[in-house]
Amino acid sequence: MNKEKLLILSLSGVLFFAVSFMVYSWSEPTGTMPSGYTEPINTSTNAQKKFGEIAASMFRDAENQNYYIDAGGVKSILAGDLLIDGKIQAGGEILDTDSSSTVVTKGYVDLLLGQTLIEDAPAAKLYFVKDNANYTPKCPVGTIAIARHWLPKTCNGLYGPCCTTYEWAGPDNIPECQAGWNSGGVYIPDPCIADFNDMVICAGPDPADMLFALNHSKTDCTNAGGTVETVEGNVKMCKFPYGKLTGNCRSSWASHPSDECFCPVGWNEYKEWSTTSTSICTWASDVIRYPHEWSNTAREACWDTELPADTPYMLTLVDYKGCY
Repeated sequence: MNKEKLLILSLSGVLFFAVSFMVYSWSEPTGTMPSGYTEPINTSTNAQKKFGEIAASMFRDAENQNYYIDAGGVKSILAGDLLIDGKIQAGGEILDTDSSSTVVTKGYVDLLLGQTLIEDAPAAKLYFVKDNANYTPKCPVGTIAIARHWLPKTCNGLYGPCCTTYEWAGPDNIPECQAGWNSGGVYIPDPCIADFNDMVICAGPDPADMLFALNHSKTDCTNAGGTVETVEGNVKMCKFPYGKLTGNCRSSWASHPSDECFCPVGWNEYKEWSTTSTSICTWASDVIRYPHEWSNTAREACWDTELPADTPYMLTLVDYKGCY
């Protein structure tokens, strides 16, 4: 019995001595935890970092499974605005048949402009024309269409309807779709082409530098030997001297002549704007029709009193004529 007690006391002493030694020998850290320590990725709600790549087949929104990123798949669906500081470069080809919500590339825009801007417009200016009544907006005279806003059109084919898109396109790139059908195993195409557009963008010269109808500029006038004149408040035309005109502008003697004094080739007469000088009739019984200064007045003529009053015989001389 004494031996058992002695053994228990001995073991207790050894245990006490060992614990006392460990407590005595341990000392708490004098520094803080290293700053480079990173908490492992876990299920907490705290923001976490991962240094290095993460390999996953797909990432889904934890709150809405309809939104996901599938980098190697067919598509990814995101919600909300997408803000990017850098550039976006697309490898896919943009087609005219794509949805109107498709983001186009610079190459596609350059292609459209290259197809429509086929000529230079001096002092180019853009014009926006809208027609919600007849759906046939027209460009101002002297300008060309560079883009039209086409309305959708639905056509019914044998195997279902076909609908063109509501989109901007070049004037010659009219939206269309195929509403074809099979006849005895042979596909017969039946294109459905858009009919109407409600808006058009046109390019042309700045009216401030152009004459009436935008066919010629002020510079064209002076280079052709004329002077720019403004009449009727805001109508600009070119006043040509008779030396630049063609026809019988200075010829008055003929048998019943008609007025065949014309503007230079490539120019058009604006109303009757002109200046004339006297032409004396040779018959003593005839009267003189007095000429006119620069005004919208027709060329004068004299009549032989022995002929019907509306039969021209002599014409005044044209000194200047208004053209555009």
